[in-house]
Amino acid sequence: MQRGTEKESLKNLILKLEKLGKKNKVGLWVTASKLLALPRRRCVAVNVSKVEKSVSEKEIALVPGKLLGDGVIERKLTIAAYVWTPGAKKRIESAGGSLLSIDELVDRNPKGTDVRIIR
Repeated sequence: MQRGTEKESLKNLILKLEKLGKKNKVGLWVTASKLLALPRRRCVAVNVSKVEKSVSEKEIALVPGKLLGDGVIERKLTIAAYVWTPGAKKRIESAGGSLLSIDELVDRNPKGTDVRIIR
């Protein structure tokens, strides 16, 4: 019986976040890697409406799982997620916001400043 994820890209992302978190002493990336490593039945799934309620415009929302498109978003937000639905992407872009992969966020902001994990 195999344990852990079978997706190589996800395994590599989890390892990258763990190493970066330990190297830079940033607990945010370690926590995100642990949330991404959860079993499929416990993985994080968040609607855009919850993200809008939880994050200010200056912060970047980090969803270590799937971003769903249910709800209304009216503010210009920057959201990073592992995967997202087409509806979520459409709602964020129509509000003037931007959507990033977690890899892109790590490359732009390795210290994790002004990033909030949403679960």
